[in-house]
Amino acid sequence: MDYAPLIEIRSQRLVEIETLMGDPKFFNDQKSSANYMREHRNLKKLIAFWDEYKRTEKEIAGNEELLKEGDEEFAEMAEEELGPLRERYVQLAQDVQYALLPKRPHRRS
Repeated sequence: MDYAPLIEIRSQRLVEIETLMGDPKFFNDQKSSANYMREHRNLKKLIAFWDEYKRTEKEIAGNEELLKEGDEEFAEMAEEELGPLRERYVQLAQDVQYALLPKRPHRRS
């Protein structure tokens, strides 16, 4: 699944929240500001996962190219790196999926 459109929406939301956080009156409503801060933290985590996911994707593609080029030494190094990169890629895909799930509202008794 292509998460790029969802990530773009979340990135725009992050910018909106950061703009709100720049307002001097932001902390006047503690409950509201706490909710925005929580959302901000979750969005930052999602974007960090996404950025690492895309970097890892590029690293995998680069190593696969090195395998095709025929230089034995580079191919061997690329092959060694591919296993861990692919494992990390799968984990990051799961992290992105999880981070995209709607969060349950925070309740305090």
